[in-house]
Amino acid sequence: PAPERDRHPAHHVNHNVTAPSECGGGTVPPTPDRAAAAVPPVGPLSGAELALVGALLWAAPADYDGALALVRPDDFESCAVATVFDTIRRLAESRRAHSPELVLDELRRVGRLTPELARVLASAATCGASPGACRQLAAAVVAGAWRRRVESAGRALADAADTSAEPALVALVERAVAAIRATAARLEKLRGGGELGC
Repeated sequence: PAPERDRHPAHHVNHNVTAPSECGGGTVPPTPDRAAAAVPPVGPLSGAELALVGALLWAAPADYDGALALVRPDDFESCAVATVFDTIRRLAESRRAHSPELVLDELRRVGRLTPELARVLASAATCGASPGACRQLAAAVVAGAWRRRVESAGRALADAADTSAEPALVALVERAVAAIRATAARLEKLRGGGELGC
């Protein structure tokens, strides 16, 4: 006769498979403390801009204390991410909660909600960024903006070098240096030191 498990395949249980999670689609990690486990990212690795927004969505004021004032919307390469960040910043500065649902509601309230912003907000909320890394992520965003400003200034100066009047070139250099130094100063404050020597 066939073995018992072959005659009753529907009743055979593999006890080595991890149990499914309550949310469906995932599995419970084999850890004694699920609450302490890091939130796994849903999609591909996020850039610093989206990760900063994702961290802020779940952060307490102590996580981003002093950092929000050192990041500007024009530090972001993505306009959509910048808009979501600015909404979080305004809510936080007015001492209002800024969970994903409340940010979505605020975007809708002020007439700025679009399908693209809704997708950005959903991606940020599920990217798995650590709320405790808000300041480091803010520094990464400002560092990216600083490098883009250096690159933009270099291109503008190269384009103008042969054709612009000398007084215009001087003004262009001064504006570029001022913008680069101002961004570097914010970056130094976020990093807590004078690494750039500006």
